[in-house]
Amino acid sequence: MLSLGMAWLAGVCLAFFALPPPPEPPLIAALLALGALCAWRMRALLFGMALLGAAVALWLADSRLQQRMPETAGRVDRIVTGVIDDFPRISENICRFRFRVTSIEDSGPPLERAQLSWYDCNAPPQAGETWRLKVRFRAPRGLHNPGGFDFERWAFRENLHATGYVRQELAPQRQAGCEAGPPLLCARAALLERLEVWLEGNPGLPYVMALSTGARHRLADEDWEVLRRTGTAHLFAISGLHVGVVAWFAWLLGSVLGRLAQRFVEGFRPRYSAAALSFLAAFSYAALAGFAVSTVRSLAMISAVLALTQLRRRGGFSSALGAALLVVLAPDPFAALSAGFWLSFGAVGLLALSALSLRDPERKTGGFGVEAASNWARGLAVAQWRITLGLAPLVLVFFGEVSLIGAAANLIAIPLFSLLIVPGLLASLLLTLLWPAPGVFLLACGSSLLHGAMFVLGELSRLEWAAWTPPDFSLLPAVLAAAGIAWLLAPRPVPARWVAPLLLLPSLLGMERDRLEADLAVTVLDVGHGLAVVLQAPGYNLLYDAGPRYSSSDAGDSVVAPALARLGVRRLHAMVISHGDSDHAGGAASVLAFHPEAELIAPGRYGLPANRYRRCEAGAAWEAGEARFRVLSPEPGTSGQGNNSSCVLLVEAGRARVLLPGDLEASGEARLLGSLSGAPFDLLLSPHHGSASSSTAGLVAATRPRFVVHSAGFFNRWGFPRPDVVSRWAQAGAEQRSTGASGALRFEAREGGALELTAEWRRHRARLWTFPPPPDEAFSPPADR
Repeated sequence: MLSLGMAWLAGVCLAFFALPPPPEPPLIAALLALGALCAWRMRALLFGMALLGAAVALWLADSRLQQRMPETAGRVDRIVTGVIDDFPRISENICRFRFRVTSIEDSGPPLERAQLSWYDCNAPPQAGETWRLKVRFRAPRGLHNPGGFDFERWAFRENLHATGYVRQELAPQRQAGCEAGPPLLCARAALLERLEVWLEGNPGLPYVMALSTGARHRLADEDWEVLRRTGTAHLFAISGLHVGVVAWFAWLLGSVLGRLAQRFVEGFRPRYSAAALSFLAAFSYAALAGFAVSTVRSLAMISAVLALTQLRRRGGFSSALGAALLVVLAPDPFAALSAGFWLSFGAVGLLALSALSLRDPERKTGGFGVEAASNWARGLAVAQWRITLGLAPLVLVFFGEVSLIGAAANLIAIPLFSLLIVPGLLASLLLTLLWPAPGVFLLACGSSLLHGAMFVLGELSRLEWAAWTPPDFSLLPAVLAAAGIAWLLAPRPVPARWVAPLLLLPSLLGMERDRLEADLAVTVLDVGHGLAVVLQAPGYNLLYDAGPRYSSSDAGDSVVAPALARLGVRRLHAMVISHGDSDHAGGAASVLAFHPEAELIAPGRYGLPANRYRRCEAGAAWEAGEARFRVLSPEPGTSGQGNNSSCVLLVEAGRARVLLPGDLEASGEARLLGSLSGAPFDLLLSPHHGSASSSTAGLVAATRPRFVVHSAGFFNRWGFPRPDVVSRWAQAGAEQRSTGASGALRFEAREGGALELTAEWRRHRARLWTFPPPPDEAFSPPADR
């Protein structure tokens, strides 16, 4: 059974990660299904399962993509009625929630599921309520950058057809309460309302909500940071561990009740009552969690084990794991796109491996006393060490860092949560149905205990060495590290296990990735309406602008810092801020928090916490390897305020020439023209994002660039780049790209040559769910060039 589940998983991974986006997914799915049938006829069962898994994944993916709002629709206002389909998250007077549309008051295309934001949300909606709203919808399209969060993947996984925000021209109308909503969601919402009343003012209320119903909307960003740095985030997701422990307690209770029933019912077997109560408890707890992936996986495994037990068949742990894989992935292959799926199944597999490795036929088990307790503690410690080490590669892939104190913290936290806190909370909730006062008192005690546990974890997370972010190393150290971990975790007997840690040394000691082979590399990031450009020369890294400030975050934290890490920037030597507008300087403080060593070069300090600062003035120049940097504007003594005070940077390396003009407008461009003599430019960032107030005919004639990049948001409200600007650059023969349409763009100059476009993230890093870039001819120069 495990081999069948793994084969199906391999097929899903083939469809989602290995194959390029096919032009006709249904046709490819049909061909794969035909191949699966042929493989089965040839008795290649596992190969056929893999092909069938890929076919099902592609077919379901195409169905999901067809329901998605097309990106070419732009922004569309529609009046809709629907149900709040989850627990709204409220932050800084902004409500964010899932909305399931039930009716639309126009004849436009259908729309069913959307992620909405409601600004100035003074009366927050509640889960399960029905509302009539005016919404500005757009396609679920996100930014596309190296190392950044893949919003389109997340929206595809969650089956969101659109995103949008509530418009206030039409007053939002609440049309029905939770009684008209999904029954399971409303039952969970009703329980949360009671918890809010019972635990009013108790600081542990958000944690009780998370552990009792899986509702984590009250957990703050600071809570997640603590859990991430201590490696305990899984404790506040109702995981398979929690469901398994609840099922185990229910099994014990069912066994006791079954033995009592034997006295009155002849032939009654306690294992029947134990199995029934165990399944009922696991199913109920999974329902409270909204049937999250981890709980469905655990429920499937528990069901398989109980069935094998009742049938008196030895299926083993592997059969249960394989059945769980098929139960989770067959109807929902999109579960493989979530980190929780891989971490959940990985933890269970490593737990089984630990049990196999610790099996010692000569050692007696069971009983009580010091020896039994010592054996139990030793097994728990070894299992936790193996899980922490085995999951480290996955944690690094998904989160970019791994907790160094996670094994020790979980060694205490897992028994505390699984054997005391979670069973105690659930028992207290049941007690409130029979005897409310003691039940509420015990809930308050559990809430206080949870708050105390979070306080301790918070103190541990403040340790400087609590988490480790690895250096960006090359492929060889990564392969060696993976081999070393597999060698360490392999079951007995494995020869020369002491050699395995040596394979981890290249990664731990920070063997750097391959040196930058280009004389100059320029990566223009996709930050929406704003600008952020990473310039790399051998041994030198510079950031030009840091992107905008968003409604509840900024590009420095969510885009620039992850991109720098993915591009191998371990040290940022300088950060140039062209001027103080928020779309250029909004992310600067976050970048300095990640890279305090960076020197700030700008027309003003703009309140930024820089350790080193140099005023940006015309005439400043410096070199780094083959690259030469020169400031062309502003002139000394200018105020440093306004678009025409932008810090204009000229970068040269061999024959490559790059001009970064910030937000210069027509008058600023006119003053700059005298500094632009020489060969044509290879790359120019269009001034002011392609606004009609910039890119004058004089600048176009003076620069004659080969590439022009417009750093502008997709379908932005200003219409950047403006059609007349695009036309002027096209008439000059420039090849144009827009970050909003193409995602991040990377240019490289090698061996003293010109700058070449080497990567266009939406084209070269595309997956099945990625919105494609426009056709090449969208910004191409005229045919008579």
